[in-house]
Amino acid sequence: MLAGPLACLTAPSVGVATLYGLDLMPGDELQNSWRNWWIGDSLGVMVIAPLLFCACGGRRRCGGRGA
Repeated sequence: MLAGPLACLTAPSVGVATLYGLDLMPGDELQNSWRNWWIGDSLGVMVIAPLLFCACGGRRRCGGRGA
């Protein structure tokens, strides 16, 4: 359960650092931007990805039953 949010640490770190390095984001917005980016990625991994796997994998695999 922790692997998803931990895997989502890279994108906000690199993204926010890049935006700050290119002077596209002021320093006082770094913390909020990083947190919002991480929350969005983590929710996508923990909520949307399993739903997509269930939808694409068929009924038998989604419920945990079957071969």
